[in-house]
Amino acid sequence: MKTKPYLFTKSLLLLLLLALSPSLHAQETGAKTAEFTWELNVDKDRITIRCAEGCAFTNLAFSSNRTVTLNQVGMLDLAKNPDEASSSDFLITYQKKGNKVILTGIKGVAWTELSFIAGRASYTLDQNGLRASH
Repeated sequence: MKTKPYLFTKSLLLLLLLALSPSLHAQETGAKTAEFTWELNVDKDRITIRCAEGCAFTNLAFSSNRTVTLNQVGMLDLAKNPDEASSSDFLITYQKKGNKVILTGIKGVAWTELSFIAGRASYTLDQNGLRASH
């Protein structure tokens, strides 16, 4: 009779460990994301970024045909200052190929790459992704 309670307890403990394993694993491997919100407007020659949350800048504008690395402070030159990457809350590379805008998430975002067609709409970008705004 002692084996039934022992087996039940052992089975219950094993079931509990299995149930908790995925959540523990997700916490260990999940990258930390930074909270920020950008409003993006891209036309033929210019991109304008308005930061609503999580940045040291309010408005940023540059030629839409440049490839630029961005963080919470603005534009970075990682070739000249590579240690800025480690002090950044998030890192995003912006580039435009034809009329397609490509955003690459390097650090602090839940996405790796997003793209959209320039000039069709305004977009809201945050750590979780991109959505068209009005």
